[in-house]
Amino acid sequence: MRLFFLKLKLRSEIQRFSLHPVSGLKPSSGRRLHKIEEIESEENFLPSLPEITEKEIKEALLREVSAHFCYGKTPAGDMVITSIKQSIAFHKEEQQQAYVSPSEIPYTASLSTCDECDGGGKYECPTCRGQGWEFCPYCRGNKWYPLAVDSFEGDCVKCQGSGERTCWQCNGDEDVRCKTCSGAGEMKSYLRLLVIWTNHVNDYIVEKGSALKAHRLRRVTGKILTQEEGPKVLPLTHFPNSAVRAASVQLIQHHAFADEKVLKQRQRLSIIPVAAVRYRWTNHEGLFHVYGNEHCVYVPDYPQKCCCCNIL
Repeated sequence: MRLFFLKLKLRSEIQRFSLHPVSGLKPSSGRRLHKIEEIESEENFLPSLPEITEKEIKEALLREVSAHFCYGKTPAGDMVITSIKQSIAFHKEEQQQAYVSPSEIPYTASLSTCDECDGGGKYECPTCRGQGWEFCPYCRGNKWYPLAVDSFEGDCVKCQGSGERTCWQCNGDEDVRCKTCSGAGEMKSYLRLLVIWTNHVNDYIVEKGSALKAHRLRRVTGKILTQEEGPKVLPLTHFPNSAVRAASVQLIQHHAFADEKVLKQRQRLSIIPVAAVRYRWTNHEGLFHVYGNEHCVYVPDYPQKCCCCNIL
């Protein structure tokens, strides 16, 4: 009886302190949490790049303006920089050296009768059709040749009136040497391996927040994060950025050629600094980018240029 009373009391306490579901709350997304962890791990992994200063930006812009004869230098010197947004881009490069060799494979040679001459090493002359002679090309076999001076018809001076001459191709032998087997009457057959040295180079650009096209980022350099070289390199499966991981796997799989012998592979991953610069000059507001260690500038809407200049 006492045990039954304790069970009832314990059940009532459990019901008293039980938690009821609260409406309006949704479970947290594991995908969002994974994305946050990836961003945090990426920021902790990447090295710190020096931030570009306003002075360096204006110097780079003046160099770009000076390269165009129809650009005015006044906006580059007088503009007010309102904001500088730093970002990065990844440049993944994959290089593979391989070869295919042209050489006879041992123990694959065999002799067979030449199909062109049926093993005789020669065949009927195609010029004289096996006669050993041909008609004289001057008198065309008429044996005489008209003289233009007095219209006297005499013996042909080339064939001495015979109307024939020895065949020039077979020299009167009626047969010519087979060109296919070079007169041997047999053909040697074997397997041949063709060797071609190749160098496969591919790359991939992963940009983060910039509006620059990939062909511009390929022209500049950045800070090398990792570089590996050897007979076989592995994809960067542990890199914190998922786009770089996918690009690494894709590039290595792209270089898997079944008919080539791989000598060496090389992969390199660089981080390229990119700065999006907003400016104001008189009543004009615009945006341009400074990127790479070289501080290249992309300013498509420069406020002072003639109408014939466009940047692609």
